[in-house]
Amino acid sequence: MNIFAYPKEKANQLALTGVLILVLWTTINLLFTRVWSIFPGIVGYFGEGLLVLILGYVLFHPDLGRKNIWHKLKNPINFSFLLFVGFAFLSMFMNNVPFAQGIFGLRALFQFVLLVIIILLLDVPFRWVKTLFYAIIGMALIQAIVGIIQVIAGIPLPLHNMEERRSVAIGEEIRAFGFMDSSNTLAGFLIVAILLIALYLFMYRSGIPKKHKAIFIGMIAIMAIALTLTFSRQAFLALIGCLGLIGLLFRHNKTFRIMLIVSIGLGVLFVVGYGLALLFLEGFAQRNFYTFDFSRNYRVLMMLAGLQVFMFSH
Repeated sequence: MNIFAYPKEKANQLALTGVLILVLWTTINLLFTRVWSIFPGIVGYFGEGLLVLILGYVLFHPDLGRKNIWHKLKNPINFSFLLFVGFAFLSMFMNNVPFAQGIFGLRALFQFVLLVIIILLLDVPFRWVKTLFYAIIGMALIQAIVGIIQVIAGIPLPLHNMEERRSVAIGEEIRAFGFMDSSNTLAGFLIVAILLIALYLFMYRSGIPKKHKAIFIGMIAIMAIALTLTFSRQAFLALIGCLGLIGLLFRHNKTFRIMLIVSIGLGVLFVVGYGLALLFLEGFAQRNFYTFDFSRNYRVLMMLAGLQVFMFSH
């Protein structure tokens, strides 16, 4: 069977099926990190291998890539990718990172670039996007519910070494993490799902029945609760920033301007909630003990170290 002899429509469907399997596999891998960590090699290399196979098929198929590569890849997003690659290599040389080590560290981001190239070369039908959309938000909803139950039941983070625990308290070791390796990983996934639903509601609001709108808003509410219970500050700030940026870019559209207002409201809520959590949640206060001590805050120390490397490189 010569799959390169498939007609364009059949070949396009085969490649899209491969991409769907790849995205779902990666998502399931992310959702069940604790389970799949037993087979790290199989899980990691299966996704990468499948990505390379799909890319090779799309590029060398006569009707998908071979005849249309330069035409289809004329896209404004290409400049962003080139800029990213340029900064990545510049950072590697400035920080004196070995080439092989730097490429290995950036491979996940390069995989995303390759996936976008594949999508640009294919004809993507609406039904395919809809299937992927519902699959992702469905898994995110399940994960959010599991995370909420974990906090209610007082289930601590799954640290391998019990001696690593500082205190088993809400906001410290009791945080929503689902089946993932950390609460921050869950928070990042929930942000993606919330933004997907929000954009869907804003872009297709006129064609969505009121009943479906209520269901989507309810899903956002559940995910937002789970996101809060992850106690992930950077994730919450990232959500605020993403909503604010989208609202700012499309501020001339009255509907999207609501995102900017929501972003500001969430910013105020974050400041108030952060302060209250420091006052009333002992575990959260303990975890944030060094936040305002700039001489011991590892994030500040990392930025200062990077600045020093930049200054000495000149």
